[in-house]
Amino acid sequence: MLGNTRTCVQQTHWLPWLAAIPVAVMLLFSSYAHVDNGFHFLSTVYSYKLVGPWTGVVIAATVPALQLTLGMAMLFVPTLRRTAFGGSVMLFAGFVGAQAVTLTRGLDISCGCFGSSSGPIGPVSIGIAATGLILSLVGYVGCRRLGTRALRIGIGAADGP
Repeated sequence: MLGNTRTCVQQTHWLPWLAAIPVAVMLLFSSYAHVDNGFHFLSTVYSYKLVGPWTGVVIAATVPALQLTLGMAMLFVPTLRRTAFGGSVMLFAGFVGAQAVTLTRGLDISCGCFGSSSGPIGPVSIGIAATGLILSLVGYVGCRRLGTRALRIGIGAADGP
């Protein structure tokens, strides 16, 4: 039974790893653009007109760090890959939602996805965020959790079952 319990690390499936690469690249590239020019990102958050001033500061301060952490964990910490996919699902869902609300409100603003070189909110920017969301969901579902039996007896325990 222990042989059937696999984590994302132990899987032979290629799908989670294949999903991790583009998602991590999107997260890391976006994080770099936001860290490189934090005030521009803050002004982009304000331009969405969805949150107040203090919430905007919190979002502008935490989102780039979260993107960087999730992207690095996805690529370099296989034991945290499923958690990173779960976090990126929530992050990309927020991006899709914020852009969709802003588009329906008729605001003509830059999406701010990848810094100052980002285009306006529209089908392309929402499609990029939706692609990140779908790939994150694929990766999350593709990474199975460690079985409870393996946790109970201890993996690699020398004292037997």
